[in-house]
Amino acid sequence: MREVSTLELSVLSRELAALNGYHIDKFYELGEGSFRFRLSRQGRQLNLQCILGCTVGATRYIEAAEQPTGFALAVRKRISGAVIESVEQYNNDRIILMRLSKADSVLGIVFEMFGRGNMVIVENDMRIMLAYRTHDFKDRSVRPGATYVPPQGAPVTIAGIGEARDALAGLAKTAGQDQTLASFLNRSVNLGAPYVENALLRLGMDPKAKLSSALAELPRIAKALADEVRESAAPSYIMYLKDGNAVDYSVLPLVKYDALERREFASMQELLDEFYYSTIPKETVEENALAKELAASMEKQRQAMAEMESAMASNREAGRKIFEMLNQINMLIAYAREHRRATLEELRERFPELKIIDVDLKEKRVRLDL
Repeated sequence: MREVSTLELSVLSRELAALNGYHIDKFYELGEGSFRFRLSRQGRQLNLQCILGCTVGATRYIEAAEQPTGFALAVRKRISGAVIESVEQYNNDRIILMRLSKADSVLGIVFEMFGRGNMVIVENDMRIMLAYRTHDFKDRSVRPGATYVPPQGAPVTIAGIGEARDALAGLAKTAGQDQTLASFLNRSVNLGAPYVENALLRLGMDPKAKLSSALAELPRIAKALADEVRESAAPSYIMYLKDGNAVDYSVLPLVKYDALERREFASMQELLDEFYYSTIPKETVEENALAKELAASMEKQRQAMAEMESAMASNREAGRKIFEMLNQINMLIAYAREHRRATLEELRERFPELKIIDVDLKEKRVRLDL
């Protein structure tokens, strides 16, 4: 499944800063690496979805959770009732850090959005309280009691993209010259493969070309990468479709998709939410009994509303016709009162503009077709 890139996460984190001040009311584990937070602020409710590696953001697709897992209960114990103080990209990498306050304590949630991903609850000093996945690496440990340390990223970060020219020149001196240009850049610049490739294509360069053949072009490449970071400050939220199916997305136009249909969104969260739920394999989505019941109930309500609207439209049309023919109807009523033995044929002949269905003057009733 398409993972979110570092550049995309920087855009997303700026949006998520709007979550400041929201209370965490409930936490749900929905499935492998998938979670939902129910948030509220001043009467407004929001569902925040996290799919590790893919997205963190407001969602309109509410997956009903089953019985809470042990991890979900442990998370609820630690963060329920907490207030979100800040959300930011952490370490210039594919990591989001959400700072929380609860009573007199400060804690945080770390969302690792690379590889299989991870969700880690930390204290104010970054000491780990709880981890969705526990690991021991050569340079760091992710387990309760350890201090959270992010993995070492590429030498050139988004924040340091202005120094990319000198950095790339230095890194190229010790790099294997037989590796491809794209491979060298992805190891050297923490931006994201789609945008490294795009910068090269914009320059008319082949991402698969050997590094040794492009050493003289590194200054131009560094500028193209910096331009993409600057462009992402005013992002476009684009989904690319082929034959009506979503195939990819980006925060700025990608050259390789020039021929594909595009659909644009108002925010990164909306884009990721729609992309994830339009591309997830349907066989991996378990049908939830409550969700099906709610869907059926909503469909019945929609049908009832449609029937009511149809009846209202019919009544409005009948009212309009009555108003237009009111003079003729009043004349019919007056005539019928004076001629109590008048027949249906007589009334139809005298009032041809009105479609008289039947008449019962004894019961003082005349039926019209409007």
